[in-house]
Amino acid sequence: MKDLLNQDRALSPALIKTGVFFLGILLAALSVFVILMALGTLFSGSIIPAFIQAAAGLSIALFAFLVVRLLSEILMALHRLNDRLTILGDDLRTVRGEPSPGASAAAKKDA
Repeated sequence: MKDLLNQDRALSPALIKTGVFFLGILLAALSVFVILMALGTLFSGSIIPAFIQAAAGLSIALFAFLVVRLLSEILMALHRLNDRLTILGDDLRTVRGEPSPGASAAAKKDA
């Protein structure tokens, strides 16, 4: 994951959570707007279209939020996995010194 403005820097999971939070606020505002429109339709005398409008608007907003939330969780999990694999790869690439002769004798004695 690379930052949008600086491609050399990795995108932090906190930034992803903040983006999902702001998207949630925008979708909540959209849901309030849809409810107000449905109330306007209801007060104009159309009962069934008002309920359909409210249900469709809320379900689409909730579906969009859940999809983005799940995709962001997958992205953060992949980011953590990449960090762990990088650490593991660095550990495997480091050259370790030869074990001391006393250490191998102690290991044979314990076995």
